[in-house]
Amino acid sequence: MHKFFKILLKIAKLFFFLIPLLMLSFSIASGGLLKFLGSLGLKDWQSNDYFYLLFLGIPGFIAGVSSLFAGIGFTIIIGQKIMVEYFNLTVVPARFAQQVKKVAWISMAILLLLWFIGDSQRSDPIVDRQNKSFAASGIRKVILDFPDDRIAYFRKTVKIVGSPDTSEFSVETTRRIGAWNKHNQEEKLKNYPFTCELTDNGTLLLGGHVDQADWTFFPYPEIEFNISVPEKQLINFSCRQIDTERKTNIEISHLLSPLNLELGQSRVKIENINVPELELKIKGGRLSLFDVKSEKLNIAVDSASVQIDKLVGTNTCIAIESGSLRINDLTSENIIISSKISDLQLKRLYGAKASLTTQRGRILVDDFSINSLKCESKSGRISLEPRSVPDSSQIEVNSGSGIVWVYLPEDTVPTVKMETDNGIKENQFDHDQKSPTSPTIFVKTVSGSIRIKKKHYLNRMPQANLPAEALPGQ
Repeated sequence: MHKFFKILLKIAKLFFFLIPLLMLSFSIASGGLLKFLGSLGLKDWQSNDYFYLLFLGIPGFIAGVSSLFAGIGFTIIIGQKIMVEYFNLTVVPARFAQQVKKVAWISMAILLLLWFIGDSQRSDPIVDRQNKSFAASGIRKVILDFPDDRIAYFRKTVKIVGSPDTSEFSVETTRRIGAWNKHNQEEKLKNYPFTCELTDNGTLLLGGHVDQADWTFFPYPEIEFNISVPEKQLINFSCRQIDTERKTNIEISHLLSPLNLELGQSRVKIENINVPELELKIKGGRLSLFDVKSEKLNIAVDSASVQIDKLVGTNTCIAIESGSLRINDLTSENIIISSKISDLQLKRLYGAKASLTTQRGRILVDDFSINSLKCESKSGRISLEPRSVPDSSQIEVNSGSGIVWVYLPEDTVPTVKMETDNGIKENQFDHDQKSPTSPTIFVKTVSGSIRIKKKHYLNRMPQANLPAEALPGQ
């Protein structure tokens, strides 16, 4: 038995320690190679990541070479250890391995030194704030204009806040530039231009870039646009096509008028708004909605994670190509949620009618009350845990391949119909006496078990008061 656990521990060490370290070393080597090639002018700016932009100029060349040597060195060291310990084979001579280890640790020390020196510039950065105001009536559209062929700001943020006490479109632009000293600030800031201008056709352009790489250490430049607008200002917000691959932080709050967003790779946070219409098209990144009211809501996401907390509306439509969807509180008369490749995890869902579909992914819905609910998944588990099941309500579930579990409150007396080509059927309400107003549950699977059960842990919790708008017409 002791020998068995020793073998098990050895296998665990391989898969959970040595192999991850080997992959990390290879990643460091790859990053160093890209940075080294970039220092020689063999890599353009289009696909730069933050590691690549960490240091430029001579420090960038040193960082690239150090990363390359450290990554290759640790890859050889860890690979040698795996081959010797698990296969009793030697990859490189022992003396050469010792030299490689020494070079790898020296290179890693240089990398860490560069990191701490560069990070020290952030302790007291150059901060530049400039303010511009425009007549709100003259603005029709806001467009992000961060050129894709220039060096990007390390962090880009746009905040739009509605205010009842303003009639202007006020923009405060803040640039933060890391530096060891603040001499010649004006000259340094010229290397970090930005755009905040209104065109003749009513388009407000917001953007910026870095003109030239710093020849000492790259100073983590950041830019932030804080915009104050009338709370009833119509916002039409988009980005130029060349900006679609650059992530930008977008925060919008306290608006009362229609809002239309069409963005590329972005982190979007919308909170505390009450608008008649909300239309969001996001290519990728992250979308978060908190305390939002909208009579008509349309969300279309290509590849992003979507999180919704406390959303109230009349007609809600959410379409996701791939990514994830988490809803913690949604009240809407009509709900349509569709996905191609993602899980749907929904909690506290209230309304008259809801349709949930996914081609590949799970559908998990709990603590809900819907008059008419339809769920369809071609591949994936479906689990439903309603807080209450209204009289005469309907639940219809179709699954191509995947189990279906429905947990109902014990006092429910449903009429259940189940069909499956290949799976187990279980109905714990089979012998209960039905009534003309009994809810109807229909579940069909091609391949997968069907279980309609009582006494789930959720149904044993104290009943919470449902909102008045949860069941329209009741």
